[in-house]
Amino acid sequence: MNTEKLKERLLLLLRAAGVFRLTRLLMRRRLLILAYHGVSLFDEAGFNPNLFITPDTLQQRLRYLKQQGYTVMPLSAALEALDRQQLPANTVVITFDDGWYSTGAKAAPLLAELSMPFTLYVTSYYVEKNQPVLNVVMRYIFYKSSLEQVDLSQLQLKQQPQWVPFTSKAEREILYVQVFAYFTSLPGLSERLDYVRLLAQSLRVDIEHHLQQRCFNLLTSSELTKLAEQGVDLQLHTHRHRMEFSSAESFLQDIADNRASLTRICAGDFQHFCYPSGQHTRQAAMLLQQAGIQSATTCAPGFVTKHTDRYFLPRFLDGENISQLLFEAEVTGVLECLRLIKRRTLRLVRR
Repeated sequence: MNTEKLKERLLLLLRAAGVFRLTRLLMRRRLLILAYHGVSLFDEAGFNPNLFITPDTLQQRLRYLKQQGYTVMPLSAALEALDRQQLPANTVVITFDDGWYSTGAKAAPLLAELSMPFTLYVTSYYVEKNQPVLNVVMRYIFYKSSLEQVDLSQLQLKQQPQWVPFTSKAEREILYVQVFAYFTSLPGLSERLDYVRLLAQSLRVDIEHHLQQRCFNLLTSSELTKLAEQGVDLQLHTHRHRMEFSSAESFLQDIADNRASLTRICAGDFQHFCYPSGQHTRQAAMLLQQAGIQSATTCAPGFVTKHTDRYFLPRFLDGENISQLLFEAEVTGVLECLRLIKRRTLRLVRR
């Protein structure tokens, strides 16, 4: 029996024994922040279940929170209530990262129907360009291709044979690295989009339908403005969705660009930040504080207490890869208690 099956059986036993109810009671004064990315419009959840969740699964999650009596609060209000020790029992904050088109098309109506506020961390470069996120499109093309060998004659890869094997995961990854290196050498988005279309043709994947339906696009500025008018909390997620910068000044400039872009979309202070891909450092936190940012969220699971560093707020990253049982175990605090037990045990062993 593999580890995942053992974990599932353990959680089922704990739930049957009433442990889920007990840990929910123990964790009731702590804050849980949930993180999502895109909602699947077609088959994106099968392609990348960490990044996309189906509408049905998302609806199941939200209805569980509603039926179980969880309080869903805006991020700022929840953090302020936590500081004042006035946080309602079993409070949850819902966040979405990046600003995918599907967040507005699918998630926002579900949340509005259930009167649940949410924070949308927006990475603004692709919003301004109104183009698909091409590295994700490329990964999708590789996922969809059923070829066993690929003709490279149109892909402009130097010193490569015309045909290469394309069966194993390793073979596909080798080719992806080569293709991506050439892709990044192209000067602009227009040239890169043309190359992605050429890649789709070479790998025999019909990508036009997904491009037309904006499966891999972010929301436009006007669409984000409408969401903000409906009460969605827009916050910072860097301009270019990266954390690798040559200097502190370039990092601060990227934050300034992100903030300026959001300022053109709607009014707001924009004092909350989400680390792209969860990549965080102490130096970055110091720079965020310098930029007037009050909180920053990671992708590390856990609950938030009054004593949690506001620049390293944990979040549970939910997606189609997470079962309903695992989701309930996280929300009720079972997994957090198991993590605490593990950490304390390791400390005792090391003494």
